[in-house]
Amino acid sequence: MNIDLKKLIDSRNLDKKELAKVLFPKAKHPAPALARILSGKAQMQEAQIYRLSMLSGLSIDALYYESLNWKQTVKNGLIRFTLDNYSAIYSPETGITKIYHLESLLATHVLSSPNQPLSDYLTEINRIVINKSVKS
Repeated sequence: MNIDLKKLIDSRNLDKKELAKVLFPKAKHPAPALARILSGKAQMQEAQIYRLSMLSGLSIDALYYESLNWKQTVKNGLIRFTLDNYSAIYSPETGITKIYHLESLLATHVLSSPNQPLSDYLTEINRIVINKSVKS
């Protein structure tokens, strides 16, 4: 999973020149380095993610969560959330969510409360997906 840096720049009104200087403090030309990340030709390293967290005021987890946009469909009484190669299928009847990567079962999750807000539920699912993808 990657941080959607373009979305973060827009949502937080971050200045690209300042961001480039913060992410690449030792680079002679930080703007082209940032452009490589924004174009998908390069990815941020741990130190850059940490600096982005400090600059944006978001925790590292929140940087990833801000980038996750689950799509929702309902079929046969089951609610399916999809994101890239991940899917989470929730049964309102049992409170159980099965989380898949591609077609393989990644985890099974029991909803902590039937009155839990959707945003909290998706945050739990995001944590599971991020933790499992980092360990892979």
